[in-house]
Amino acid sequence: MSFFARTCLFWIALLLGGCDVKVDQVPGGADLGLDSNDSTMTPADAARSVDGMAVSDAEADHDAAEPSDAGRGADMASVPDVQTAAMDASALNDAESVLDQAVPADTSVSVDLGDADVGEPMQETVDQITRRVLAAHGVSDMRTGIPEMEVLAQAELHGGEVDFETALSGALNSFLTDGRDIESPLSLVSDLRDGPCLDPDNTERVRCFLNRDTALLELFGAEGFSPENGEGIEENWIFILRAESLSDHIQWAIIDRTGARAPFNYGFN
Repeated sequence: MSFFARTCLFWIALLLGGCDVKVDQVPGGADLGLDSNDSTMTPADAARSVDGMAVSDAEADHDAAEPSDAGRGADMASVPDVQTAAMDASALNDAESVLDQAVPADTSVSVDLGDADVGEPMQETVDQITRRVLAAHGVSDMRTGIPEMEVLAQAELHGGEVDFETALSGALNSFLTDGRDIESPLSLVSDLRDGPCLDPDNTERVRCFLNRDTALLELFGAEGFSPENGEGIEENWIFILRAESLSDHIQWAIIDRTGARAPFNYGFN
């Protein structure tokens, strides 16, 4: 309450009372610093007394009407938190919008593989090539002795137009279908009258014997039985077949490295 309002209240009270204000009529006189011998209060002192009580009452009413400091603290704390959360969400939305504009939806991500050609299939090993070619000719169960180092060495030293895969396929096809030599596998199965492989088709008979665990196909090179007719590895891929369930013969398939001569096979007992 302003000083002017408090002064007005004092004079109204004084006029209504119609008498001098006594010291014992004003509460808190001792607190106002009045001497006990003073029987009366001056208007200025009375004003200060009334003003003191009015201020105390007003402060009490004000304290009761206003929420506590703790309540105000909680309320005040919540407003910045809400504002901060709203600002964070707005910033996130702005960042996502910028990212969407910077990276189109249909953009693909590529990985640099250095010198590797992504579209080029991985190179097969000699064993993988061998198993694949055997399966293509229906003799997946046949045992083989074809060292990778021997294949690579011959390809490096002697080269030629015919690679290892083509040579292996030509050798198997010759054993299965070429019976011109009397001691070739296809010629020998034609004389069978009993045994495990008696299919009416002679090629199927040969295939049956090659799939047995007694058959072995090898690549001639640094080791192995030399061809009976003296062919060399410089000019030819040479494969050796031993099908012991069929006979005690050894057969060779000869594949010209240049491809000028057709594959052929023959045997020796």
